[in-house]
Amino acid sequence: MQAYYSEGTIFPDDVACPQNAIKFVAELYNDDVKHSTASQLEIDDGSLVCHSITYCGTEYVKGQYVVVRRVDGVLQFGKISMIIV
Repeated sequence: MQAYYSEGTIFPDDVACPQNAIKFVAELYNDDVKHSTASQLEIDDGSLVCHSITYCGTEYVKGQYVVVRRVDGVLQFGKISMIIV
């Protein structure tokens, strides 16, 4: 128990956004970004843009490739171009 109290919580936050995140303002981006974010109800005035983020203990960085899905046993990858929280 002492280790728990001295080191913080046993369960980290699900999402940890770095301090240098900036406010997301769609008007500052090109038409592709405006179009792709317009239909996302979760994106609002409180959304932030950052170059990296930690989600459930795993760090994701702009420019990194991640597995998006698996189709017929073949993995499909996608490149992270923007992180909006």
